[in-house]
Amino acid sequence: MIFTTEELWYLADTLVSSGCQVVDRFPQMILIGFAEAVITVQSFTECFENCLNSRQLYAMNCTSVMFFYEENVHNCILNSENRRTQKKLFVEENKDIVDYFEMNCSLTNQNKEVKYEQPLKS
Repeated sequence: MIFTTEELWYLADTLVSSGCQVVDRFPQMILIGFAEAVITVQSFTECFENCLNSRQLYAMNCTSVMFFYEENVHNCILNSENRRTQKKLFVEENKDIVDYFEMNCSLTNQNKEVKYEQPLKS
């Protein structure tokens, strides 16, 4: 998956607003067994926002997220664990096009909701 310049700027702004210092991306990798929310979104950026706002939206702390690019429903999975806490369950995915992202956000900023007036156009 190649991100547009607009998407990269959007992600950078989102991270700064939410207190995340780093987000690690792992193409074609998934975490098995720790889905706290499985939702349908229109875009990767909407999935990413749901993870960042997971405390307000789903009463859970999203530490990693998986987005399935070719699925129209249930394409965004928010996890309560990550590859560091569950190493043996972090595995390669060869059937679907998916990206796994791991959040490294400060706990003090995770309660802050991230909102945007205009979402990116796909």
